[in-house]
Amino acid sequence: MRRIQLFLLMAVGTIFAACNKNGGPTAMTFEVYEQESEANNLVNGEEWKGTIKLCFDVPVGDDEAQENAIKGILDIIGKSELAKHYGPPTGNTLKEVADNYVNKYKEIFRQQQSFDESFYYDPTLSVRCVYQNEACVVMEVTEGNFNKTYEGVIRLSDGHLLTNDEIANISKEELLELAHKYADATQDEKIRIEDDYNLSIGPQGLLFHPSQDCKSEFVIPMSEVESKLTEEAKALMTAKDVFEEQELQLKEPIKGDLALYGVRGPVKQLQIINDYVTTTYTFDTNGWLTSEKHEMDGEVIEDKTFYERSNRDAHGRAIERFREGNFVKEINTFNDMGQLVKQEYWVGDRLEQLTINYYDNQNRLYKTNEKLTVHGTLYTSITTKSYFSDCQYDKYGNSIEKKGLEEKRVITYYEGN
Repeated sequence: MRRIQLFLLMAVGTIFAACNKNGGPTAMTFEVYEQESEANNLVNGEEWKGTIKLCFDVPVGDDEAQENAIKGILDIIGKSELAKHYGPPTGNTLKEVADNYVNKYKEIFRQQQSFDESFYYDPTLSVRCVYQNEACVVMEVTEGNFNKTYEGVIRLSDGHLLTNDEIANISKEELLELAHKYADATQDEKIRIEDDYNLSIGPQGLLFHPSQDCKSEFVIPMSEVESKLTEEAKALMTAKDVFEEQELQLKEPIKGDLALYGVRGPVKQLQIINDYVTTTYTFDTNGWLTSEKHEMDGEVIEDKTFYERSNRDAHGRAIERFREGNFVKEINTFNDMGQLVKQEYWVGDRLEQLTINYYDNQNRLYKTNEKLTVHGTLYTSITTKSYFSDCQYDKYGNSIEKKGLEEKRVITYYEGN
């Protein structure tokens, strides 16, 4: 059985507004700067190739907040494995820093007489914004060959990068207890805390990441840990939202199957294009899916009944979808606005995948927790967050581009819209 799944990429507002209607705090805009380059060397007659990949969210503007955000990002880079092996960041801008690391890596790679375990072979470093308010920005940092991931909280008043102890005075035992208490259905009951555990902040409270090896995020409400938080962390967590006033919010509930594919409004057709496959979904005026087509490597797979049967609620939303009789089953749960908040995918009696989506106060999808089958009944839990700088949106708030995935979405609406 072959199943191509589109993960929900939903936006419900203009991500970067110059200012809100009430003249409140403004959102910081980021420009994505990516560098990927190969290096070559001939050692003992054998050709060696290496690759460096860098991706930085660069704050746009020269106000104090932007300058302090850059200061914090440079601190993150300076603490990375990249800096450990290739020296501290140099350059007048983050773009120059990236360019200088690429040049230095290629130069050192070409000079190597041999390659052993001590050589940092294919360095990667990504520093992307996953949350911000008027007092701080939170950067997701991914680095190394095994994609170690953590979050860095940068205070915008001075560019200081907060440590775990500067966020909360709390023991590992207390963190584990609270993680178990507030874990969602995707998260394994056997939580192991590593020495490199990470604390961060988000729109729902204190964020706890037990390990950097595989990002799994536990949200602990501020009311539960207020006595454990430092005063500086409290100030950052209670700071004003920079996205309070949005031009494009949900005005009415999403209907039919549209939320399952990350769109809303009078959508007639959704086409998703990336380097591997072009997928086209067609909907009727009720928002019900009528056909699905995949084009890959010259092959076209069209299925007008990808799901053979759907059980719908009073709003026409597919709360259950079936294939191969009842052997393959998808169970969907929606909130009052019709947004997909939970999805279960069953094959026979085995849960293949469980997805829980999280939306902020402005109805923006900002996080997805997934429980995925590794083998049989063995599962892994993964947290994925949206990057503010990745998406572009149309007038309905539908995402039309996802830069990080090199994905474009072409949306056609019914006439008159």
